[in-house]
Amino acid sequence: MTSTTTEPPATGSQPAAGAGDGPPSAGHVLVRFTRALAGALDRVEAASCVSMSEGEAAEAVLALTAAQARVAELRLRTLAAADERDVATQDASASTGAWLAGRTRQTRPGAHADVKLAKALGGEFEATRTALAAGTVIEEQARVIVRAVRALPAGIAEETRRAGEAYLLEAAGELDAVALKVLGRRLFEVLDPDEAERRLGKELADEERAAARKTFLSLYDNGDGTVSGRFKISAFTAAQLTRGLEALMTPRHRAAAGSAAGAAAGKAGSRVMHPDRHPLGADDWPHPTGQPGDADDADRAARERAEAERERWRGLSRPEKLGEAFTAYIGRFPAENLPRLGGVNATVVVTMTLEQLRGELEGACLLDTGAQVSASAALRLACEAGIVPAVLDSRGEPLHLGRKVRLHTPPQRLALGIRDKGCTAEGCTKPAWLAEAHHTTPWSQGGNTSVTDGVLLCPWHHHRAHDPRYRVEYLPTGKTRFHRRT
Repeated sequence: MTSTTTEPPATGSQPAAGAGDGPPSAGHVLVRFTRALAGALDRVEAASCVSMSEGEAAEAVLALTAAQARVAELRLRTLAAADERDVATQDASASTGAWLAGRTRQTRPGAHADVKLAKALGGEFEATRTALAAGTVIEEQARVIVRAVRALPAGIAEETRRAGEAYLLEAAGELDAVALKVLGRRLFEVLDPDEAERRLGKELADEERAAARKTFLSLYDNGDGTVSGRFKISAFTAAQLTRGLEALMTPRHRAAAGSAAGAAAGKAGSRVMHPDRHPLGADDWPHPTGQPGDADDADRAARERAEAERERWRGLSRPEKLGEAFTAYIGRFPAENLPRLGGVNATVVVTMTLEQLRGELEGACLLDTGAQVSASAALRLACEAGIVPAVLDSRGEPLHLGRKVRLHTPPQRLALGIRDKGCTAEGCTKPAWLAEAHHTTPWSQGGNTSVTDGVLLCPWHHHRAHDPRYRVEYLPTGKTRFHRRT
């Protein structure tokens, strides 16, 4: 390509050092090329694309893209030469990258990355440089290939590295830079699957041992009934915890974790938003319907509470939702799965009066940790956990400790499901697999953990059964009726 232009480019921008200096026929071939290229660009600067046909526009775009890659290779090639000749000494720059950033207004990280790529293409990555010069790969792909091959483990034979480079160059004919980067992360697996598997196993084992050493948990009492904390756990443990919390964010467990949701009941065929709707916001979650004629004041109040709970849940951030699930996770972990502490399974001891245990008196109950909970919360836990009755004298000294009574066994739970077929609360249609076993006669009043003394209640109604604001009536039909105390 030749040019008759003798003036420097009139683009309004400052030309790079040396561009436009001297006649176009003088100097190195690459210098002459840059001058000719500048002149050619000047001639098409004002050209309009309006009159181009569809085919011409496509042809021009593809050709310019290939040309851009070829020019990029020339630029990187000359940049490597500039680095070898220590061009930074022209203005006392700290490095070639610093000089390039200052003279071209590039960012320093970008300029240093260009110098690094230029030196790589001028050295071991000759095949990638050749492909870039031919326009078969673009500069972005070339960067990915260089990084992927250099990321191969130390000790890999040079011929294996070159095979990896050839593999990625071939793939670059079909993959963009992002997909090529993903493939590059698995390059070692392609080149040497057995060794890659061995190394990966060792790396994972090392990471797991390191994670075990870094694991910690710190809890801080905020003095307002809440506790904050920080922790660090392994990725595997985090996966287990996340799976458990996600499970507890499902309808049944969200209600069981203590959400103040309302029950849904109404006229036949009506759609009522139930408090146990899926927390992720699926609007097509199935909604229970009440029985005909049940839409009394209590039902309307329940629907209003359900709607309020739905809005509350939707307004929570994901961390807040996970916090509720985490609370349920801790409260539902089986104590029998924990190691013994002081000769017994890890057990939280609740001190409360007989009147509180019977539900006759509200108030505060003391935990053996020094914390306090409400009597209703203690009753709710007592229904699901083992109870150790302690008889205290007037000074609070234990005179007698009874034996712990466990909750319903799995066979008993199955029998309750077969008999009750779901929540026994009037107007509730929760199925058996979403319900929980409840003692009809409290343990403190001689009740037994049996099918006879048990009924199924959904989490919402199970909470209400231990709420002192409600009186519970077990009907001969097998249904359970709730009365608001006045």
